[in-house]
Amino acid sequence: MKDNEITMEEKENKEKKKFTGKPSIDHPHWQWYPEESYLTEVPKLKAYDYMKQRNEAYLNDVVLRYFGRKITYREFFKKIDETEKALLSLGVKENDIVTVMGVNSPEIVYLFYALNKMNAIPNMIDPRTKPVGIKMYLNEVQSRHLFMLNMCYSAVTPIIKETGLKKVVVLSPNDSLPLGVKQIKALKDHQDKKKGELPNIKYNDIFLSWSTFIRGGRKTIYVPTAPYRENTTACIVHTGGTTGTPKGVELTNENLNAMVENLDYVHTDLKRHRRFLNVLVPFVAYGAVNGIHTAVSKGWESTLIPKMDQAKFAELLLKHKAEICLGVPGYFDSAMEDKAFQEADLGQAVSYIVGGDALKQEKEFRLDDFLVSRGGRVIKKGYGLTECAAAATVSSDIINSIGSVGIPLPQITISAFDLDTGEEKSYGESGELCITGPTVMKGYYNQPEETSLMLKKHEDGKIWLHSGDWGYVAKDGQVFVTDRIKDISPRSGYKVYPSVIENVVSQKPYIQNCACVGIPSAEEGQAPVVFAVLEEKYRDQGLENMMKEEIMTAFQESYLPDYNYPYDILFRDSLPITSVGKIDKKVLKQQYLEEHGIITEKPKVFSKG
Repeated sequence: MKDNEITMEEKENKEKKKFTGKPSIDHPHWQWYPEESYLTEVPKLKAYDYMKQRNEAYLNDVVLRYFGRKITYREFFKKIDETEKALLSLGVKENDIVTVMGVNSPEIVYLFYALNKMNAIPNMIDPRTKPVGIKMYLNEVQSRHLFMLNMCYSAVTPIIKETGLKKVVVLSPNDSLPLGVKQIKALKDHQDKKKGELPNIKYNDIFLSWSTFIRGGRKTIYVPTAPYRENTTACIVHTGGTTGTPKGVELTNENLNAMVENLDYVHTDLKRHRRFLNVLVPFVAYGAVNGIHTAVSKGWESTLIPKMDQAKFAELLLKHKAEICLGVPGYFDSAMEDKAFQEADLGQAVSYIVGGDALKQEKEFRLDDFLVSRGGRVIKKGYGLTECAAAATVSSDIINSIGSVGIPLPQITISAFDLDTGEEKSYGESGELCITGPTVMKGYYNQPEETSLMLKKHEDGKIWLHSGDWGYVAKDGQVFVTDRIKDISPRSGYKVYPSVIENVVSQKPYIQNCACVGIPSAEEGQAPVVFAVLEEKYRDQGLENMMKEEIMTAFQESYLPDYNYPYDILFRDSLPITSVGKIDKKVLKQQYLEEHGIITEKPKVFSKG
């Protein structure tokens, strides 16, 4: 059965407004959507054709902004066609997997759609990946063609002979700059090359510049029309998943298009012509699916930011008058500390959406108050995994409780299941959150065993994605995520949930951010240690010991049993983050172990962060 197909039991229960106590049958989130939203078929189109079909009537609208340059849909479609011709000239064929290592730039967007148009597949990887990782990613998919950021040159040249690469196209953030800005940047790049801060690239038969690549396609006359093929891979993005092993997630055209179709019905004012600040990296699902395909398909005016500096997030929001922005909690933490942002009228803040990491309840209260008191709307939250095209839920203007991650998208079903028995939990009962629907991945590339651990057929005949997250579904359809299952620590026979501890600590006004990590303990199994960052005005005052005592008193006065009390509270200047902006608890744990002389083997990683 199709994962978004409605059974007779589900239909009858809906018509009778009968609740069975099982979210997978009741679909409580449907009460917030029109019936057409969950009955509509996902369009049978390539992502490119779907995007073009939605925007052919708006050729003069601006689709991309890049350092002052405006690109309309008319020019955008022309650039995609030029890129497709150049790809054909380069020897790229249908079903080829082309590896892409880049940042937010118009070229990345052209390339994403040109490859899809010809039924080739972009394999999106982090440009900060080390040589050993690059070689692994290239050889895993047998890429013959690589599009890479110029800064990657020194990482690629040592390993190129150990791969099947035939051509490498070098991308520069300067390629689409307005002429005047481009000339100034070229002078700076020349100086940086002299200082050794920018690689001096030797172009030859293998290494080509983007402009040379495009010129090579001008002689291409015949461009074959690649047909739509059901359930074929549209792009590959990478994740560590629940096991920590790097895996390529295959997302289909249907996955990408279903995301856009479902977001058409959410009550968050994501309408055409909205100004969208795109700070999402394109090599993760959040960036490829939402930052590129959703934004372009829905007709948003996207400002592309190639390199995100968290300290400048507020400045970017104001400068570009952003109405829509998707970001991790740390970005908004930084924005609230910005003086200009504090004094600004935020009436343009229509849909600021936070995702990618947990937003602690106290922080959500503060952020809501901050935005609303300045004319904006409350923060929206989303939840998802790379394996379900990045987003499975979103909160809205009509239902948005503190602590929830919103309601499932119309065609998505989420429910909690018992880890041991597999039995579905009822409303308010916690278990592993599982997801089914048309955005769930095709699978992990060439890893059927890993795929089978994540995608499992349940008794209802549907394929469910096992998230590895612990949480529950409320009777009004809202989803609450409490912890990653792997972060739940056994302590003296009890389960300790990091989010419970973090919520108590974060309520103190002097705490800017915090993370709780389970540390091995001979006496207790694992002991929860809190790493905290102070608000700037409380730093360097020598008050840390007093604050520790005050936080411990808060635990003693709370309803929590003593196994939830932190073993220790350590203050840091900052917390390490991953490449997608999440707090990196693995690094925190490793740092603690090393600082205390507990030596363990470091995890094997292929990229920074």
